[in-house]
Amino acid sequence: MKKLTVILFLLTASMASAAPHDFIVLMDTSQYMFDEYDTVIQSYFPDVVKDHLKLHDIFHLISFSDHPELELTQKIENRQDMEAILRRLLLLQPLGKYDDPVLALRFVYQYASGLPSYQEKTIVVFTPGLYNAPTQDHASPEAAKKEMADVISEIRNRGWNLRFVIVPTTKPSSQGKGSSQSNGSSTTPQKTAPLSLDLAKTAQAENVPAYVFQSQPGFSNETLGIPRLTFPSDLGKINKDFSLSFTAVNPADSAVILHLKAVTCNGISLLNHDLSINLAAHETKVVSVPVSFSKPPASGAQVGKFHLTFDDGIRAYPNEASIHFEYMPGLEIWFLPFGIVFGLALLGALIFALFHLIKKGYERGKHLANQHVDEKSKIATENKISVQEEAVGVSAATTTSGSNKAPPLVNVSPSVIKTPESKKNESQKEQAKPLEKTAEQPFVQQTAKTLVQPPVANLVQQTDTSLEQFQNAAEAREQARKQEQAALLSTLSSSSQKSENSYAAFLKQASSKQQVPSPEIPSEKSGVEPIPTPSVTPASLVFDVKEGPAREFAMLVWTSDFLFQNTRQPANWFRFRPGERKSVGNGKAHFKIVLVPVSETIAEVSYDGQELLFHPLAREYFPELPEPTSCLNTDIAVHIQGEKVLFLRFIAKTSKTEEVNKFLRGDAPALEDTLR
Repeated sequence: MKKLTVILFLLTASMASAAPHDFIVLMDTSQYMFDEYDTVIQSYFPDVVKDHLKLHDIFHLISFSDHPELELTQKIENRQDMEAILRRLLLLQPLGKYDDPVLALRFVYQYASGLPSYQEKTIVVFTPGLYNAPTQDHASPEAAKKEMADVISEIRNRGWNLRFVIVPTTKPSSQGKGSSQSNGSSTTPQKTAPLSLDLAKTAQAENVPAYVFQSQPGFSNETLGIPRLTFPSDLGKINKDFSLSFTAVNPADSAVILHLKAVTCNGISLLNHDLSINLAAHETKVVSVPVSFSKPPASGAQVGKFHLTFDDGIRAYPNEASIHFEYMPGLEIWFLPFGIVFGLALLGALIFALFHLIKKGYERGKHLANQHVDEKSKIATENKISVQEEAVGVSAATTTSGSNKAPPLVNVSPSVIKTPESKKNESQKEQAKPLEKTAEQPFVQQTAKTLVQPPVANLVQQTDTSLEQFQNAAEAREQARKQEQAALLSTLSSSSQKSENSYAAFLKQASSKQQVPSPEIPSEKSGVEPIPTPSVTPASLVFDVKEGPAREFAMLVWTSDFLFQNTRQPANWFRFRPGERKSVGNGKAHFKIVLVPVSETIAEVSYDGQELLFHPLAREYFPELPEPTSCLNTDIAVHIQGEKVLFLRFIAKTSKTEEVNKFLRGDAPALEDTLR
């Protein structure tokens, strides 16, 4: 059962994809079409037959005046079938006395319902939009309009393409009257005047396109909503792979999608995969289709007949074009896979060689580092052994002298071990400042093999002398520090006596924008209170700092005609701690103004912990603003050349809880609330 269902589904899908297209024409043959009928047939239908009807499509022709009649049903199999359609249209004569488009459209709906449902249907109605039914069938204007709207709605609900072409109304011709009188019947003259159905308005209400007839080229394709293609005349020099470019124009009022299924040139397939082309309403787009010859054509200049095949859903015209090009065969690339393999192998060899060199260099550096550490350890061990030998020699000499007092022990630690670097530094110091030789200092001669030791008593005396010199040096440094403090105190006392003169000189020097040398102020460790440095901050920028939480603020900028900077969004948020200030001005400032050229910092904004204060620096921009002023949620006008050009407003960031509370309280939203 499942297999049977799948087979039926596949058969239905294949039939739908290959189904023909039903093109139904409802032609008004009443006397109101007499003057324009031949123009409609000769200018409209040749393009329809040539560009829109495809092989296996079915053309249906229905005429109507007082009642509808099926004139022709022709399946397109060859060129002769298309010529038969045009001949049958020219045989019709618009001589009908009455005109009932409502009854005719109802007939078309019933007729199309009997056609196969899987075939797409396009219905084109040609009528002047007048209603003049026979007396026995004549309805009121309201009833006729309602019936017409109901039929249009039913057709739209079935998914069929419905188009109205409104032909300009003409007066009844004398020929039409003569034909009606030639029958010899005693029919009474027409008593009711034709009524206008307002067909354009009714169709627009049902979202159905209605066009006023025009005899210009391309009008038929515009009414059918068929995209138009324009091909180039010459492609130039091409090879196996190239791009086929053409221009696609969508005349419809809605977007369409073209499904390109195949492209051929002189019977040679070019398109490798299907392509979808999206066209918006009334859009003109240049489409470039990547194609490739499945079989190389002849070399040299030639003219190719290109044919484009679209899906049956939406077609485009013309789908054929003769384009000149010159084919240049390219190089064969059969060896490309081997080249790729060889390149990958070479790359792998280079990576392996680089890794080997890095590994070898790492091992070499590690070996040199270990060798250097071993040499330093060996030198340190030799120095330690020599120091221990010196200590043993001193202790042995003391024992042999018979002295009851033991000599001071020598503390041997790694910090006193002399390395070659330390010995080199000591030799440089001795050369820079040689020691004076005295009679008490014995001459010690040291060689690589023997070390002559001075007497033990001299060694002890030398140790005591060094300790005494160290203590004397410490006392001298302490006394020098006290002298410096006393000199500094005297300097500070003298400067305090001339504080008024110094302060005036300092202010004068600061006003001249010269660099003021900063005096050395004593620190707290010296025990002297520091002298406060005079402040040069203008009085307008001085504010008292209060306790308060840190907050975030942003600046809104707009012009007098409500042109907002940053699309009515705050540019950035700055976090202020109590006592902090930010600048307002050009690109170097924190709050930037970019709507008008500002070449300097024109103001500063400070936060004292409770309020946000605005301090104008350039008064020409703020002639009416007091200083300082609270600027939170306040509009500040910026004057450029004496005119109010900009407005500034500073807003504070509120939490989500505050916003919810505002909403619950029913507070009216402020400007800054609408900008978030």
